[in-house]
Amino acid sequence: LANDPDHWRFNATTESVVNATDTKLTFTTNISSQGVTVTSVERVTLNRAGRWQMSGSVRWPGAGAATTREHFCTIRRYNASNVLQEVLGGTSIGSTSTFNAQNMVSGSMICAANDYVEFWVYQNSSVAKVPEANPAVSVGGTMFEGYWVGEG
Repeated sequence: LANDPDHWRFNATTESVVNATDTKLTFTTNISSQGVTVTSVERVTLNRAGRWQMSGSVRWPGAGAATTREHFCTIRRYNASNVLQEVLGGTSIGSTSTFNAQNMVSGSMICAANDYVEFWVYQNSSVAKVPEANPAVSVGGTMFEGYWVGEG
């Protein structure tokens, strides 16, 4: 709709996250995007300055050693010159994780026009893992979204 706020929402990824490595996730399903430039499905360029509310989550399938140890996610904001400006940190899952553990991050950032954001994850469960990919909007899983809230 023409009056919708600027926003984006991606679901699903089929990317393997290497053990003990920061990984920028690439999303395979663009649910909606307005007022942003999707340079790739791993980077969203914000066309509008102001306060943005951003959220992301990653769901780790499996049990046992494959879901233990550290797991976390972040949203990173860079300026148009590719310099890191801000990091939103999410929840951390430790050694007591169980089947389908999920990390989440949410917060607001004051952004300039042409800043861009990316969703990063880290896990050190001793093996490479693929986050749960569920493109259904109504179901939990791995996703990355943001909404323009207003002037900064």
